[in-house]
Amino acid sequence: MADNVTMLDNTTSQTQRQPANSVSPITAQYLAPGPSILLDVVRFLAALTVAIGHVSQSYFTTGWPRILMSFAEGAVAVFFILSGFMIRYITAVKYGDVRRYTFDRFARIYSVALPALTLTVLFDLLSAHFNPAFYSANFGEGARQTSVHLSLLSLTWVRKLVRFLLSLAMLSQSWFRDSSPLSNSPFWSLCYECVYYALFGIAVYLRGKKRVVAWIVVFLLVGPTIFLMFPLWLLGCAAYDVYQNGAFTRTFLTKLVALSLLSIAGVHGSRALIDRFHANWFYIGRLTSSMDIVAIATVAILLPLSMAVRNLPIAEDGIAARIIRKIAAATFPLYLIHFPLFVLLAATVPYPHSSLWAKLALLATALTLSLLLAGPCDSFKDYLRRKLLPPRRT
Repeated sequence: MADNVTMLDNTTSQTQRQPANSVSPITAQYLAPGPSILLDVVRFLAALTVAIGHVSQSYFTTGWPRILMSFAEGAVAVFFILSGFMIRYITAVKYGDVRRYTFDRFARIYSVALPALTLTVLFDLLSAHFNPAFYSANFGEGARQTSVHLSLLSLTWVRKLVRFLLSLAMLSQSWFRDSSPLSNSPFWSLCYECVYYALFGIAVYLRGKKRVVAWIVVFLLVGPTIFLMFPLWLLGCAAYDVYQNGAFTRTFLTKLVALSLLSIAGVHGSRALIDRFHANWFYIGRLTSSMDIVAIATVAILLPLSMAVRNLPIAEDGIAARIIRKIAAATFPLYLIHFPLFVLLAATVPYPHSSLWAKLALLATALTLSLLLAGPCDSFKDYLRRKLLPPRRT
């Protein structure tokens, strides 16, 4: 969810030099407008699906089918595929060294994560202040807690601070943990993505002992659980290779099939082993049984579509393209801020939970706030890049 598909040009434009340490010898080209707009639409719809799934939960509304949460869980797999696709793309066309890659990813992630975490703290404080019973019962760590102010020196407050700092460091899912920054439960997937960014960057830019040591360090930091969904993310990388090559050759098909099987093994296989040996201490609660199937289906549908529309004559400055870009820019903020916003609204606004209009109003409020945040977050991203990244050499 963290990647915006806006670095565009026609595929017939001048090709870019492949970084020396790239994973495969594909001649890199900028994404054409057609595939780029298609991926933007899919990204936004995936974020909206997550928001709809969460608003259907009993904390916020009643009457919507439970399957909406299953759709929301599957949408996270779509994000992993798109993320892998885009990271494979930018390492091929944009950054040729580990420093630029690292700081670019830092700017992209934290330009939205920092505002989202700040708003999460603000929204949770307001929710706990105005409706302590609701907040404590659903998002607190003890029904006896009646106010945030009463817990400032308590162990509960310390635990919340630790969870927040771990989330800030993208380590909240490490070693069988499943913690979130206060009520912002969707934040978990961002921790997974950052680990995948690191693993792929190590593979692309480091060599020999440095690569092995770096992989070991990452494993020691995060543990084995996050690796179980890594094949899903790599499936997105493989999809980019097929897209850029322009044909389903035997080599690329073998790679897609192998990663699909590894995805199934990581999701379904791990669950089967844990059930077989009753290893409930090996927490895999974030690996829902549909993620691998959704990821494979996403590649099977989007990859041929992207290849089919890559040569469509689409005007980048057309009104439809500009509207899609504007809405798609709100994808990342929508994903990271909708849940604590729903908590605040449920805690402070006495709306009928069964009303369709109330549900639509919750979603509209989340989308409006996300659209308002998109511009400042992009400006913050550009600021971080200017400060962290050296000027390109001509």
